[in-house]
Amino acid sequence: RHTHRPRALPSKSTQRAHRELIQNTKSALALFLEDPASTNRFGIEELARRVHASPYHLCRIFKRDVGMTIGQYWMRLRLRTAAERLVWSDHTITSIAHDLGFSSHAHFTSSWSNEFGSPPSALRHA
Repeated sequence: RHTHRPRALPSKSTQRAHRELIQNTKSALALFLEDPASTNRFGIEELARRVHASPYHLCRIFKRDVGMTIGQYWMRLRLRTAAERLVWSDHTITSIAHDLGFSSHAHFTSSWSNEFGSPPSALRHA
């Protein structure tokens, strides 16, 4: 008969390493946004390589500590970056969408509406 013991908390050094991994991951994701060419090549394997972790470990720790998957965080980061660009630049919605790795204007608008409840043009015309 197996009894389940409560999982022990990770050591302080492991907790520190996990915090550092999460911070490095967020920084790496932000760097992807600065280069439109790399935004379109984003992948978990490349991200894990950049932060020196296995893809499985990175995904598991990120979800546990941040409360969302890397994919969800990446989408949110791109949409918030798009919001800044819509307000502070005169680039078209389509060019902003493509610069941030969205496959089309429709994909961007759909993702935006799911996140914010209105189309991106509403922010531009506000």
